[in-house]
Amino acid sequence: MFNLIGYKKFRTATKLASYMPISLGYYQNFAKAISYNLLPPRYKSPKLTFCPLSVTIYLNTMCNYRCSFCFLITENHIGTKKKNIDMEKFLKIVDHPRNKFATRFTLGGGEPFLNKEIFNFITELRKRKKLISVYTNGSLISRQFEKFRDNPTDYLNISHYDDKFPSIIDGLQKLQNMRNKPIIRLSKIISTENIDDMDKMVRLAKKYKIDSVIFQNYFTTEDKEKQKIIYDDNEIFFEEKKRVSKDHKDIEILWPNVMRRQAAFNCQNISLNATYDADGDLSPCCFIVPPEEKFGNLFTDGDPWNSEAMTSFRKAYKKEKKEHSSCKYCYFRHGLDGRYR
Repeated sequence: MFNLIGYKKFRTATKLASYMPISLGYYQNFAKAISYNLLPPRYKSPKLTFCPLSVTIYLNTMCNYRCSFCFLITENHIGTKKKNIDMEKFLKIVDHPRNKFATRFTLGGGEPFLNKEIFNFITELRKRKKLISVYTNGSLISRQFEKFRDNPTDYLNISHYDDKFPSIIDGLQKLQNMRNKPIIRLSKIISTENIDDMDKMVRLAKKYKIDSVIFQNYFTTEDKEKQKIIYDDNEIFFEEKKRVSKDHKDIEILWPNVMRRQAAFNCQNISLNATYDADGDLSPCCFIVPPEEKFGNLFTDGDPWNSEAMTSFRKAYKKEKKEHSSCKYCYFRHGLDGRYR
């Protein structure tokens, strides 16, 4: 397991490093970030001396789907057109000194392709030679294909929903004919209730020539739903994983990051990635959303990544501290080690 974990982490780090310009500042920042995340949790400082390696920007909070499990658009946060980011604010985030060493930019939402400027955003990131990833439900790819063909991303991460998949097939087929086709990844939430869906999911991905499949563990903040989470003692899951792995060696599969019953808090999201909305408000990670001013603001705070709210999350690295309540059932709370058993 150790060698596989090391290989996966090394490959990710190498991919990010390949996009760095020849610059001493970039290399120094990269080395600091990697060194920090190799430390045992108890030795990690709540305050960071380096800039994020990757940045996530919420282009909007609007979506053409209404998924029951969505934690961004809810009854308490229904989304607003005021959060549609424009070019001025987008570039203000991208070119901010705090983000100057980020090599990967992830564009999300809502549904990011509902933002009419998304392809202009991609063009600007291309000019800056950034690694670009977009998270989408895939419903608008066919309609906007010509623009996408002329402004391709490096990664296209498509969320899978059983009842809506037929509507994105045409878009998937068009993508296969692109000269600069992005790496297409199909993502699905797996819980204790649908473990049997994994084989079907992989077969579907292979049928439509998708590059890889990402299985995500179930995420919740409520005690009443914790039985849906896949833990590291779930033998049913590991038996099915073993079978699917054996039957499908010809496609990359990223398995759910299983939860561990006992392990130190060692989340890497809060020390490697910065997440912003249209107003520059910060979020600790992609699960604690929407971004809010209480976590820090890129446009008004001197160092939002080391705000009091952000450092309070990182204090959980210390043995005597407990993680934030939002992290209790998060499958990234122990890092990525659980993905590779």
